[in-house]
Amino acid sequence: MVDFFFTGAITPPAPEVLLGRPYRNDPAAARAGIEGALRFLHAAADWDAPTIEAVLREAAAELGQKPGDIFMLCRVAVTGRAVTPPLFESITLIGRDRSLERLMGARAILDG
Repeated sequence: MVDFFFTGAITPPAPEVLLGRPYRNDPAAARAGIEGALRFLHAAADWDAPTIEAVLREAAAELGQKPGDIFMLCRVAVTGRAVTPPLFESITLIGRDRSLERLMGARAILDG
């Protein structure tokens, strides 16, 4: 259940898993969510759970999307799973480079 912490690469989620219910009929909004998350996380001054939560909330607000939808999109993109330990702590432990790399991989899946 936590192997995504210990491996450099994860099995990319299937597009329908990545989209989940919120984005099932709107993959463009999912791509915008990934882009926003990437932009805000890339610019984050610190890489800790409170900062990650704050910047993802900012991304959701800027995009006019629900924070929970962005959080789930990032959870699946970064871990490959819909059920994980707490998201912000997981992203912190996975690390900046690996998390951003996995989000870019999710963007490529949506570009399909």
